[in-house]
Amino acid sequence: MRSVLGNFRYGVRTLRNSPGFLGISVLTLAVGIGANTTIFSAVEALLLRPLPFRDPDRIVIIREANNKNRSMERNPQLATSLEWQQAARSFAQLEMAVAYFEAGNLVDGSDVQRVRIQYVSQGLLPLLGVRPMLGRGFGSRDAVAGETPSILISHGLWVRSFGASPTVLGRTARLAGKTVAIIGVLPPGTWVFPSSADPEVWAFLDPRHNSLTPDTRYLSLLARLKNGTALEDAQAEMNVFAQRLAEASPITNRGWGVRVDLLRDDYYGGWSSQVSMLFGIVGFVLLIACVNVSSLLLARGAARRKEIAIRVSLGASRACIVRQLLSESLIVAFLAGALGIGLALGGSKILLLLLPRWFPGSNSMQIDWLALGFTLALSMATALVFGLMPSLIVSKIEVNRVLKQVARSGGGSSRKVRRILVVTEVALTLVLLMGAGLMINSFVRLKHVDPGFQPKGLLWSEVELLDEKYTQAIAHDQKRVSPLVDAFYRQLLERLEVVPGVESAAMSGMPRRSPVRVIGRPPDASADEPEADYFAVSTGYFATTRQSILRGRSFSPQDTEHSVWVAVVNETAARLLFGREDPIGKSIHFSFRALTPEKFPEQRPREIIGVARDAKHFGLADTPE
Repeated sequence: MRSVLGNFRYGVRTLRNSPGFLGISVLTLAVGIGANTTIFSAVEALLLRPLPFRDPDRIVIIREANNKNRSMERNPQLATSLEWQQAARSFAQLEMAVAYFEAGNLVDGSDVQRVRIQYVSQGLLPLLGVRPMLGRGFGSRDAVAGETPSILISHGLWVRSFGASPTVLGRTARLAGKTVAIIGVLPPGTWVFPSSADPEVWAFLDPRHNSLTPDTRYLSLLARLKNGTALEDAQAEMNVFAQRLAEASPITNRGWGVRVDLLRDDYYGGWSSQVSMLFGIVGFVLLIACVNVSSLLLARGAARRKEIAIRVSLGASRACIVRQLLSESLIVAFLAGALGIGLALGGSKILLLLLPRWFPGSNSMQIDWLALGFTLALSMATALVFGLMPSLIVSKIEVNRVLKQVARSGGGSSRKVRRILVVTEVALTLVLLMGAGLMINSFVRLKHVDPGFQPKGLLWSEVELLDEKYTQAIAHDQKRVSPLVDAFYRQLLERLEVVPGVESAAMSGMPRRSPVRVIGRPPDASADEPEADYFAVSTGYFATTRQSILRGRSFSPQDTEHSVWVAVVNETAARLLFGREDPIGKSIHFSFRALTPEKFPEQRPREIIGVARDAKHFGLADTPE
């Protein structure tokens, strides 16, 4: 141990006398170590860290999958899920949840704030092993009709809005226009779906509520495998259920099967290859850094050949020389690791800012003890990679010849190794440069793609009217709309248009994929009914987005509920629906479909009054729909 400590003390003195070499080596390695540690935090969150649930390897998610295209998935119908709850023997428990947030206003006295709401069935949190840290969870009393609806709140909302007071239990508030009672507070970091990982309010979902029709498909089905039941056994049982579904409802279920996936595979499986590839890229960066530092060590070793020869002549063995040189490499690596941790802390924050909110695992990405241990191990491995070969080469010297001549550049073997290192470094760098060049080329090409409208100066905001005075739910995905909605939007547009600096304002509903039929054309029984993305827009939409009208006209104030119903189609719709015919003056009829096979036709056809230029609404790389 005294020998090892002596080597490190001598190494510190030696490196202190070479600040240029030390600074360049530490900075070069720190960049590689910092990049690897940053990406490791993402790898850990997605692939290594267990899900924050009880026995997560026993929790599965059940979906229907298309037999021809396994990437096409859908949730089972509510009636099917309820049947499986009773009949499936492979699962100890099956529960439902809405996989996305719903937004609503939480009104507590005079305080109003927008919150994210997660809807879950009664037993979902117990299935996951989550217990409220204060109060109780959902129970049978919450399903009693006429009772005040119950909600659970997140730890963050409890601290932020209620001062972490235990008197919050039993307190009533208004949520999305309804009076609710707070019954519990959940532990920090509670979530169900990674794409909606920080809900502030948890609301009770009653699958048997009359607003949910049997063919509802927006509820995700989660289950816990029984002890002793393998995933393959559960899949075999669900295959039998899928066959029964296809026989009972061939139109809806022919060509569809049932897939049982472990929760981790469903949440993160699609991202593992991308994250692993990114990990490989930063690994290449670290290898290049190691080659750089190895070259520096060889050059520095050539300048120290006389010093090493003197030490050998005084009795130092080659092993002793190698240990000394490796000690210096370890010092450089540990300093680089310490700086790399600092770079990783900043890099992880930047990475979180760059990642979209829905990126799985982004809520749990952090530099924790495992990441620090990874950095320590990486630093030691790095020291061996960049230090061992130069140490072996430099320590192999002919003492008499070196002592008789002035130290100059290394011998033939050293020059040969440096050439190999240079070739290796250039090869690794070219691989990264080609990849980076291809990505930059794709980015530049996307920057020059014309989206079909003018995004410059265009601001976007989302408005939802959730209060009961505006809309009332009458069935799944169907609401009765109050006349107040029309008045609200009209006044909002009028106020926006007079704001200084605003040229124009418009509104657009979210697109819906809807079956469309050309009036006067007999249906083709051998072909599938065409579908189109249907946007409901206000009068000034095309002027505000500057999406050109190529033929015909845009909407005008005279196009009202009581006049002829009208529509504008894009170039793609005009070509696919009418070919070379002029679509102006022709009529089309839309039907709407929720998440069910049933269609709800519009009351009247719509006359086509204009053809708009194609626009890329969903991504610059996509083809116009």
